[in-house]
Amino acid sequence: MIDKKMWTVADLVGYIKKELSNDYLLSDVTVCGEIGNFTNHYSGHWYFSIKDNNAFINCAMFKSANSKINFIPKVSQQVIIRGSINVFEKSGQLQLIAYDMQPLGIGKFYLQFEQTKNKLEPLGYFSFEHKKSIPAYPLNIAVVTGANTAALQDIRITINKRWPIAHLNEFYALVQGDEAVNDIINALKKADESNSDVIILARGGGSVDDLWCFNDEKLAMTIYNLKTPLVTGIGHEIDTTIADLVADLRCATPTAAASAVTPLSTEVQAALNNYKLLLRKSIISKIQYQQQTLDYYVNSLNSFCFKIEKILLMLKNIKNIMKQNVDNFINKYYLIFRQQEQLLNRNLLQQKQKVILYIKDNKQYKIELYNKLKEKFNYEENRLQKQLILLETTNPLNIMRKGFSLTYNSQDKLIKSINEIKTQEKIKIKYYDGSLTAQVLERNNDER
Repeated sequence: MIDKKMWTVADLVGYIKKELSNDYLLSDVTVCGEIGNFTNHYSGHWYFSIKDNNAFINCAMFKSANSKINFIPKVSQQVIIRGSINVFEKSGQLQLIAYDMQPLGIGKFYLQFEQTKNKLEPLGYFSFEHKKSIPAYPLNIAVVTGANTAALQDIRITINKRWPIAHLNEFYALVQGDEAVNDIINALKKADESNSDVIILARGGGSVDDLWCFNDEKLAMTIYNLKTPLVTGIGHEIDTTIADLVADLRCATPTAAASAVTPLSTEVQAALNNYKLLLRKSIISKIQYQQQTLDYYVNSLNSFCFKIEKILLMLKNIKNIMKQNVDNFINKYYLIFRQQEQLLNRNLLQQKQKVILYIKDNKQYKIELYNKLKEKFNYEENRLQKQLILLETTNPLNIMRKGFSLTYNSQDKLIKSINEIKTQEKIKIKYYDGSLTAQVLERNNDER
């Protein structure tokens, strides 16, 4: 009897693969067994089998997954594998695609590690945003590790070789055992208060049990709350602890941690020499520019000084002309004043004579007009006297007659302040009726 549906081999295997892939129970299984016929392929993938006394199943663990495993499995080793069931279509073989593997003896530790990790991760303990930057050129480096350990010696040698100017602040602590957690926490707190630029938390390699203290939740909280940046170098390259995940930077080994926090002094010196050369070129360029600017201003200043000298010479000529004009003005004013005085006197005399003649010729009006004319005459005479007094008062020569004089230096420059006169200097003093030449014997400033 022939089946209603005829399957091709590929269709049948494909259908089985699809059904297995859709099975929820088979998509995430954990299997305990013994490694058999292990192959580490040149592509980076692992091919092996896992078995017990009654059965075995072929397994594959691709490079992307096994690169996260911190050990290389060996034949006959008992392991715990986590993965999904699949079918390799070309051979029709059932296989387990593994994405995690742990030695059977540390299954308890692995579960605890995952529980702590899953608890702290949502709280942001591992978030990139919380991580502090590592200083590029630290001068004070705190080291928290075991006393007299190989890890401490490796850190000392590395820092002294790479960055010998750094000062090490060493804080010793137990790094394994029941008392290690509290000891490390206390050492970290002291290091955080030591004004160091960065802290290295380090330990050499060891078993999972030896390194288990670095997975403690209280230690993770302490690291999270440190003010100082922290770099870890715990165990070997394949070891990863909770402390590594919380740290600001995780390094594979203590030596790698020491290298990560220190620059290479030879590279720094080369960079400084390069900066020195660039700075020297920049300074020379700026000096040349400033020299050009200075030359420009010096030339401008020389040109300005030449113009000032021309202006001063012109002012000197103007001053001489003004001096001559002042003398001419005084003489001319005095002459005009005398002419006006004579004219007023003549007019006054003429007016007096006219009034007398008029009165004599008109005796009949003498009595009526005498008082009015006398009053008018007195008024005009008073006004004339006031004008004469005003003219006399403003007469420059009269001012000089009162004792005032004009003083000139040896260059015929009018002296306006005692500060313009030097002792032993010859001066010329002009009075209203002449002048004299004198020599300054002493100069006294008027203190006000």
